[in-house]
Order: sequence, then C-alpha cells, then structure tokens
Amino acid sequence: MAKGLFHCQQLFGVGNLVRSLNVCRSLTQHYEIDFIHGGVDIGLTVDSPRFHKILLPPFTVDSAMRICDPYQKMSVQEIFSERKKVLDHLLLEPYDFIITSGFPFNKHEFTQEILHIINKVKAQNPDCLVICAQRDIASKFKDKRIGEMLEIFNQYYDYVFVQSDPTILRLEDSLSFAANIKDKTIYTGFVTQQDIGHGQVTRLKRIIVSMGGGIVGEDLMRSVARVTPFFPQYEFLFILGPYTNIAFVNELESFKLNTSSSNVHLSMFLANFTKELSQSVLSISLAGSTIIDACYTHTPAIVYPFTQEQMLRAQRFAEKGAVRMLLREQLEPEIVKHMISEALRTPYPDLSINCSGADNAVKALSPFIGGFS
Repeated sequence: MAKGLFHCQQLFGVGNLVRSLNVCRSLTQHYEIDFIHGGVDIGLTVDSPRFHKILLPPFTVDSAMRICDPYQKMSVQEIFSERKKVLDHLLLEPYDFIITSGFPFNKHEFTQEILHIINKVKAQNPDCLVICAQRDIASKFKDKRIGEMLEIFNQYYDYVFVQSDPTILRLEDSLSFAANIKDKTIYTGFVTQQDIGHGQVTRLKRIIVSMGGGIVGEDLMRSVARVTPFFPQYEFLFILGPYTNIAFVNELESFKLNTSSSNVHLSMFLANFTKELSQSVLSISLAGSTIIDACYTHTPAIVYPFTQEQMLRAQRFAEKGAVRMLLREQLEPEIVKHMISEALRTPYPDLSINCSGADNAVKALSPFIGGFS
C-alpha cells in the first residue's frame, strides 16, 4: 500500500487543520497517512487505522501575529530544535508522496523545517511526489520573497492542488506568479466535511454564530448578542473557538445572566460543525472556511471579513449571492438586526459550487501514485 506524509501547521484558527483532516479522511480510503501536526492539539483526528497523527511541539501566534510558544516556556528556536528531533526520528522510511498544507505559498516561517522534511524523504525515495495543498487564497508576502518562493516551488514541488472552485477564486487572484506554474496547478474544489448524512435535512430555528479558532471576532459576537432579544423564536448558538480568551467567555456568560437571554447558548467548539450547520437556518461568521461549509450545506450566511484575504473571499461569494457581507462600520444593532431579518427571509440561491476538494484530491493523486487498496 502506498504511504503518504502530510504536514499541517495551523496558527491563527482551525480552518487549515479541519481542511487537512478532511483531505486525509479521503486519502485513508486508499493510502496509509502519517500526519505531522504542528499546532496546538484540539483533539480532532481521522478515525482510521491508516491514519497516524504525529504531534510536534506546537506553535501559535501572539497579538502581533508572530509565531511563539503557546505555553510561553521555550523560545522559537528551541521549539524548532525540539521539532527537528521528532522529525529526524520519524523520517526513516520511504514515502510515496508528501503533501504540505499551504507551503510554500503560506507558512513562510517554516521554510527550513519543511525543506528539511522534503530532503530527508527524498533521500529515502528520490521519486517521492511532492504536492502543495493550497487554500483558495495565498498569503501576501514581500516582493523580495516572490523569487524565493517560486524557486522553492520549481525545485521541490511537482504540483499544487488548489482547494478552490476556479469559477470563484483562482490562484492568480492572490499569487503574482501563478501563470508561471500553470502547468503544475490542479484545482480540486473547496474542501469541507462531506459526511453530514443524506436525504431531507430538517432545519431548526437555530442561528450559528462562530469566530473560527477564537483569536479574533469578539466584536462580531458582541454585536450579534445585543440583537438576540429581537429574535426570541430563534436559538442563537455561539461557537467561541478553542483559543478564545477566557475573559470574553465570562463576558458572554454575564450577558446571558444579566439579560435573561434564554435563546442564547454557548459552546467552545463543535467537532460536527458542518452537520450542525446543515440543520440551522443561518450562519453568522468571519469570512474564513465557514463560508465553504455554508455553501455546501446551502445555509444562508452573513460574513464579517476580518482581513484583506477574507475580504476578497467574501466579495467573490457575495457576487454569487451565497453570502451577505457585514463590515466593521455596520456593527450597530439596527443594521445587524435588519441584516439578520433579511437573511432569514431569503432562501439560499440556486448555485453550483465545487465543494468536493477532499475526494478530488485523491482522484488527482491516483494517476501518479496508484496503489489503491
């Protein structure tokens, strides 16, 4: 049976981890997978005997978005040194393929680590296929790094699997040299969790309000919380995220007590988020991976773009009628109340968006690897 190595480093939220695990869930239908996880472990995994999770000493980001130790015990260099020890012990057998999530078009801080992994694996199997699993939008980086990233991709990588529907977002929308690697680019479609059941879904009078990992989005949640009394017939389920500041959790708990908001419920994390979304009437979130979940489940959505990247994504999906955009200057209660009312009255549009990126990644890989079992 062919065996693959998957490198995943989440920092800011949980979208990268969830997408990577969804791809691995499809890969393990045919291949053995060693999954290198470099972020804080939140308990998510793939239930398969072919899936093996290797936890590296984790990184997160500080308030300035610099990588750091989540436990504030080691320096960045010390963590990288400890990670290298784990990797050198692991990388002693041949792999048929390597997938790096985001790199080299994101996660530039991990250049040395990932190139070390590729070189070690290539020493065991020079024919090992090397693939970048790239989300719909590449990170912005300084002009002086463009040549470096292109050189790394051309030297080390066979293909980039772009997790996007090209009718909405193409790699050239965010990557200046995308035309230079067109012959190595394969669009697989957006990635979301596919196992949400079949048949007619019963929609509950429930609105899911989420903010990804929980590092950002507090202003969105405060704004929505203020208007919950105007919708007493709906349950508002606030998904705070595993990295949410405890002070904000306490703030929302106090809001519930002080306003007697019986329709407000709090949860730190939903492992079955996509399924819960499919049973809800509205999604209110940042403009990250939740947009894809909303499209896959045909759930009307209001999105709050927090970064330039999220703004681009939100604009493209808004042009298709899949989402409504809520901007920072629109967080006043009357505007939020009106937008929620409009979204609840408007059915999800008749759209066809490719959300089968996980299964399509396997189909794209199989001609080069084979070894299905």
